Amino acid sequence: MRKTLSLVLAGLLLAASGCQGNISRVAAGMSCIQVEGLMGEPKRVIRGEGLDTDMQTYVYPQGRVHFKKFRVVLVQPAGEKRPITEGVREREEREKER
Repeated sequence: MRKTLSLVLAGLLLAASGCQGNISRVAAGMSCIQVEGLMGEPKRVIRGEGLDTDMQTYVYPQGRVHFKKFRVVLVQPAGEKRPITEGVREREEREKER
């Protein structure tokens, strides 16, 4: 009985630790499915708007994973500054011209 309980607890601990993947193992070019298999389900998904409809970001406690056309283009570990996207750069340049 104790051995069975120990095995069940060990299995639960392994399953729980597998839900929090290592963001450093996520690489450019990976698909959304591959990232979810490695990191688990994201806490939040941010989808692009307007001209950036093919962009989306998965938000995890360990950081953010940015996709374009369902492939990883940028991995941003937690604590790093948020990158400036092309859309933001273009907007800033237009505002400077005015």
